[in-house]
Amino acid sequence: MLIGSIRCYLLDYPLDRTVYSSSKKTYDFIRGVTRYVANQKKYPRVVWVRRAALYHVSRLRINSFYRKRSALDDLLIRDLGALSLSLYVSIRKSGQRALDSLTQYYDGTRTILLESLFEALQRALALRSTS
Repeated sequence: MLIGSIRCYLLDYPLDRTVYSSSKKTYDFIRGVTRYVANQKKYPRVVWVRRAALYHVSRLRINSFYRKRSALDDLLIRDLGALSLSLYVSIRKSGQRALDSLTQYYDGTRTILLESLFEALQRALALRSTS
C-alpha cells in the first residue's frame, strides 16, 4: 500500500503506458469495425468518443514526461529504492515496478539510485565471498 501511494503521488495520476495502449487498441478496433470504404471520413459517434479518449490519455502521458524533481521527490525515490531491495519478494517486485515507471517520468532518477544499488551489490558480494 505504501509503494502504491508513493507511486500515485509521484506520478500524479494512475495512468501509464498500458492504459494508453489499451485505449489505442480500442480505438483502432472500433474504427476498423465501422469502416466501410478505404478513405471513409464519416464514422459513428462511438469512434469520435474513443478518439477523444485516446487523445486525452495521450496528452496526460506526454505532459508527464521529464518532470522537475523536488527534495521530497528525491527522498521518496530513495525510499522506493530501499524497498526495491527488500528481502520480501512481493515488496521487492512492487518496488521495482514502481521504480521502473518512475524512471520514465523523472529525469535523473537512475543517478539517485546508483550509489545505493552499488552499495547493496558490494554487501552481497562480500557476504558471498565470506561463505
